[in-house]
Amino acid sequence: MDLNPDAQVDTSQIEDQRGSGGRGGGLGGMIPIGGGGGRGGLIGLVVTVVLVLLGGGFGASQLLGGGGGGGQTDNGNLNQECSSANPNRLQNLDCRNALYVNSIQNFWQGELPQAFGQQYRPADTVFFAQQTNTGCGPADSGMGPFYCPPDTKVYIDLTFYKELTDRFGAKGEFAQPYVLAHEYGHHVQDLVGTEAKMRQAQQRDPGNANRYSVALGLQADCYSGV
Repeated sequence: MDLNPDAQVDTSQIEDQRGSGGRGGGLGGMIPIGGGGGRGGLIGLVVTVVLVLLGGGFGASQLLGGGGGGGQTDNGNLNQECSSANPNRLQNLDCRNALYVNSIQNFWQGELPQAFGQQYRPADTVFFAQQTNTGCGPADSGMGPFYCPPDTKVYIDLTFYKELTDRFGAKGEFAQPYVLAHEYGHHVQDLVGTEAKMRQAQQRDPGNANRYSVALGLQADCYSGV
């Protein structure tokens, strides 16, 4: 996958908590998945990532109790790594993912007013290691990437991509912007009120709560594709 070599990486959209050692616990275990590995090219990779995201991700964040803020943010190393003065910045996993976040949010900045008639409100992505605190409560790497509505942030431990490659066979860098775009799809749902309506539907019809949650995940995949 080719990236614009002249792209400027805006690290202000990232909160790097990997050096803070935030408190964790709460929900452990690996991400549940409902299918096999993705070894059938692009379609196989997409199916694998979809299954992982539907099995964990946003659904996992809904299981958390309320919580406070996360760990301490220190973007010093990230700023240096991703500076335009570093000619190798786009070979860096951190910088590539920061650039994906920039690109996704730039898209919705222009698209949301046209599609939904309201302004887009940016959301930070938090890079964490192993565990952290969120507005949804404590989280750990086993949950996979997720979006937390109470603090409107995307959370990811970047070692998730190694899990996709090694355990599920989803190789290739395309998985990385796809995953982030999915979580920002949940942010869009939060902004336009879809997430709140889904929760209301779950309360009215608890027997079908999982069906509503899966539908929300599938719509986030649609937004990711957009």
